[in-house]
Order: sequence, then C-alpha cells, then structure tokens
Amino acid sequence: MPLEPTDVPGVYRRGSRFVAVYRAAGRQHKESAATLAEARAIKLARQADARERRRGPTLQRFSIAWLDRYAGSGHDVVREATRREYRRLLGNFALTYFDPEVRVRDLDRAAVQRFVDWLTTRPGRGGRLCDRSIANALTPLRLALAAAVAEGLLEANPAESVVLPRRRAGRAWSPRERRYLTRAELVRLLGEVPEKWRPCSSCSPRPDCGSPRRSGCAGATLRWSGSSRTCGCGARSLRAPKSRRSRATAPA
Repeated sequence: MPLEPTDVPGVYRRGSRFVAVYRAAGRQHKESAATLAEARAIKLARQADARERRRGPTLQRFSIAWLDRYAGSGHDVVREATRREYRRLLGNFALTYFDPEVRVRDLDRAAVQRFVDWLTTRPGRGGRLCDRSIANALTPLRLALAAAVAEGLLEANPAESVVLPRRRAGRAWSPRERRYLTRAELVRLLGEVPEKWRPCSSCSPRPDCGSPRRSGCAGATLRWSGSSRTCGCGARSLRAPKSRRSRATAPA
C-alpha cells in the first residue's frame, strides 16, 4: 500500500495507520503509529536524537563510558585500582568543574586551561593542591580527550597544550639547597643526646676559648650537605636525602 503525504513533513498515511520516516546512521528508517499525533511525536524524537548525535556526547557521559573500556597503552593490563583512582579524580575535579551538559566538542585549550587554573585554588593537604596533584587531576581528563581524538570527536587534544603550574612548592628538592638548623633547634637536639654521646671537648670548645667549631661535628651548626665529612672526633655531617620525603638520623 503506497504512502500518502500528510500535513506533517516526514509523516505519511498508509491505510488506517501513520508512518514516520527518518534517517539514522546513514540509512532510512520507518516507524508506524496508530494516530497522526503519535507519528509526529516519533518523528520529532528521532530528529532530536539525530541532533544529539551530531553534537556529540557530553563530557560526563563520554568520560565515564571511556573509563569502563580504558585499556591503557596496550603494554599491560590496566589494574582495577587505576580505574578507581581515575574515577575518583574525574568525580572530584573535572566532572565537578565542568557543567554536566558540556559537550566533548565544546572543549578547547582555553576551557581546559581555566580548569587547571581552578585546580590551583583547590584545598590540599598543605593548604592547597601541589603541582604534582594538579598534574594527576588532569591525567584522566587528558586521556579521555585523547580517546575522543581517536574516535573522531575532536581534531586535537586540548589538554596537551595547557600550561601546568611550576610553583616553588611543587618543584623537586635539590641537594644544592642547604637547610640549616636554627639555634633553638640545635639546643633542643643536643638536649636529647645522651651524655655519653655528647660532643667531645675538641668539638665543643669552652665559651671563652675562641676556637672555631668544626662544621662536621654535632656541636657545630648541623646542615644538609652534598658530601659526608668526618672530623677528628668521628662525627659526620649529613648526606643529602634522596627525595623530599627522606629522613636522615643526625649522628652525635
């Protein structure tokens, strides 16, 4: 039975029923309905779906779906702990900052840079997020946008060209930076040293003798040093720690 046009574009009459004609994924589709109003509603809904597909997915929907299928670089299996951490970072930062209706196609370098600038104001353990934490918070978003590039949703990854902060608190500790004990800290330290380990007379001169204290002794000003030196009493200066979180025991 042939289709008869109606007053609604894309909706036709076939006998006692109505047919909505639309295109999806490059192919023509037809759906029938009992009334003209139902066929018109089907036509409008399918047109809305087509517009939605052209606009692309929202960042929230795409990033969550990407995380479920994320396979890393292919060299190894992605651990479940990694997925949980990425999901936590996305929920706490990227998906909190960006509006739920923001589309992946709407993201550009300026939008991602504003997100990084927002991260610098977020609270952290030391009062605010350190530079390493900011880089970690950006990682799952950067990987998700890289997947969007691979799927043709974006031409380039906008997260690759953003400027990350390089503040003093975020720089790695350098052995060249020497941290000296204050006089009060030295007094407290020496007060905790047992009597038998107190500095010897050659390293702790009398106040009126005027002889200088040796830099490597416990009685001298203790400091971090790039090398280890030994004086006559056997006391040694401290070697530089291997990392910012390393600790060293001060020999007395």
